[in-house]
Order: sequence, then structure tokens, then C-alpha cells
Amino acid sequence: MYYYELIPPYKLTKNKPLEYTHFDEFLKCYKDRKIMANSYLVSLEELKNRNYDLSAKNPNIKEEKSLREVEEILEELKQNQEKAKELFAGILKTIR
Repeated sequence: MYYYELIPPYKLTKNKPLEYTHFDEFLKCYKDRKIMANSYLVSLEELKNRNYDLSAKNPNIKEEKSLREVEEILEELKQNQEKAKELFAGILKTIR
């Protein structure tokens, strides 16, 4: 089974639908079933092992979750607290 993950250059909406040009790379690759970053093959044996689940999960794309450093999070919290303090002081000043 040949899979191709189409990644349009913008978020698709009712007013910004898929365009034929989005399929240019796919159409070039499909004839020879080229394996690229957005395409991959799944063997029949693998499909059997997955109980014929045809869900597409591109193995070429590794999900990287980058965790922020503790210091960065604490600094952001400090800035948010200072901003909240300023806003709260402004509200108190307005109602008094």
C-alpha cells in the first residue's frame, strides 16, 4: 500500500480549499511509488499484522517534543505574575 501525506502550504478552509497544484509532487512520485519524506510503503504482511488497519502514520516523520527548561518556565511565570499584578492594580485604581 502506497501512502502519501499531503502537506499544503497553508491551513485548509472552506475559502482556501485544496488546489490541483498541491498534488504536483504526489503525481510525480506516484507512478514509480517513490519513497520520499511525505510518502511510504506498507507491506501486505504489515497490514495483516495491524488487522488491516489502513490508518496513515508516516514513519518518516518523527514527532519531537521539546521540553522547555525549568528556568525558562519560571521566568515566564514571574513575568506573568508581574503583569497580572499591574493589571490588578489598574483595576483597583479604576474602581476606587
